[in-house]
Amino acid sequence: MNTTGNSKNVLGGDVEIKGNLKFSGELTFEGKLDGEIQTDGTLNLGDTAVVNGNINAQNVVVRGKINGNIVAKEKIE
Repeated sequence: MNTTGNSKNVLGGDVEIKGNLKFSGELTFEGKLDGEIQTDGTLNLGDTAVVNGNINAQNVVVRGKINGNIVAKEKIE
């Protein structure tokens, strides 16, 4: 069974990142990020997520706060 590109990752609310985040597959992010996010997959921003930077993704689901621009190839919720 090949799950490449379909991986689901979670970064919890206690995670703080300074720098750029790049991934494929699906990521649920609940923490704080100062930097950009780039993916050809799906980004789920949880209620506690705070992103200070731009997001470039295939799909984005936003429940947290974003200080920056979002570009999605498919959809933004």
